Amino acid sequence: MRSSKRTGLKSVRMRLSERISDALDVPAECFSPISIVEVKGNREAVVSGCESVLEYEADTVLLRVREGCVRVIGGCLQMQTMIADRVTLRGEICAVYFENAEMKP
Repeated sequence: MRSSKRTGLKSVRMRLSERISDALDVPAECFSPISIVEVKGNREAVVSGCESVLEYEADTVLLRVREGCVRVIGGCLQMQTMIADRVTLRGEICAVYFENAEMKP
């Protein structure tokens, strides 16, 4: 019985977030509890759902996200913006790694 209640609540939340996103004309992912990583070519990465910056060097940036950590490897990396839970990195991006919650420092 509990499982069906949880499933019901989850679907109600999902429908609510869909209605809000439609009304505001924004992607439904904006209301999602998961982190989102967008990589634009090899020059920019945007990480939504960032909780904190754990490491920041010119060749590596480590970000704590809800599910664990995101590590961006590259050259001349610069944090352009950090607004709320959204970080924009620019530079030469060579790799993006996801580390699970058990590895979270």
